Amino acid sequence: MNKIIGIFLFIVLFVIIIYLFLRGTKKAKWKKPTALFPAGWRIILAEKVGFYNGLNVEEKKLFEFKIQEFLFNCRITGIQTTVNETDKILVAASAVIPIFAFPNWQYSNIYEILLYPDKFNKNFEVSGKNRSILGMVGTGYMEGKMILSKKALHHGFKNETDKKNTAIHEFVHLIDKSDGSVDGIPELLLEKQYVIPWIDLITDL
Repeated sequence: MNKIIGIFLFIVLFVIIIYLFLRGTKKAKWKKPTALFPAGWRIILAEKVGFYNGLNVEEKKLFEFKIQEFLFNCRITGIQTTVNETDKILVAASAVIPIFAFPNWQYSNIYEILLYPDKFNKNFEVSGKNRSILGMVGTGYMEGKMILSKKALHHGFKNETDKKNTAIHEFVHLIDKSDGSVDGIPELLLEKQYVIPWIDLITDL
């Protein structure tokens, strides 16, 4: 009898451990913002983001909501630099632009963006030699994070015609990674008819 009870307790404990593990690794559904979109943010978008200016009135409302939603669910942390409202809006715009045609899309594999002052190296150092990285999607112990150069972030929106927007490029990689395979085609997001336009987009970036 004691042996049976022991086996039963072991099974119960095992099930509890598995349940807690799955609950801890599953990202909670994004919270929806309820506050009005700040007027100051709208000014920043109008001044800095050409994509936003090309939208009609209803599209702008949706873009603003997605900006607000992203910032409500993903924190932006400055590393050896400060983070102001313009920085936050440009990071959020970089996240929203690639998925704007998919209003229900929510990033499931990101919760923090680390903003560095400039280029960094593979060891995430912002001084010394071999600093050539402008953006990176985290892996391993950095899973769920993205690192962006603040200088590159602003440069990407100042020079939109050269199609070298580092921040948008990194979010494209993040979307691609969401299906578990970094192959240039995010299966969770795209239907077949969108594959060619998506490939064109990442080629331009």
